[in-house]
Amino acid sequence: MGMMTTNWEDEETNRTIELVIQYRLEDERRIVEHVTPKSVTFHDPVTKQPQRTIRVHTAGGRRCLTKVVRERGSLEQLVSEPLASAMEAVA
Repeated sequence: MGMMTTNWEDEETNRTIELVIQYRLEDERRIVEHVTPKSVTFHDPVTKQPQRTIRVHTAGGRRCLTKVVRERGSLEQLVSEPLASAMEAVA
């Protein structure tokens, strides 16, 4: 099992969510086992500059943020991009 940290930019709500993703490799693909949101950075809607960052402390907050990432179909893309880059570097 492997682990990676990545950021997901939620442009609809002007925030960036830091995620820790645990995965396993299967046929050169990463299969997501567990997702843990660690922090949320809120951005100014006009300037796009970071305004503040808060840590995610509660199980309910983690469930809510994980659900949003999964429902928008972004999780698989976040996990597959670094693997594709690594495979290209090896080839």
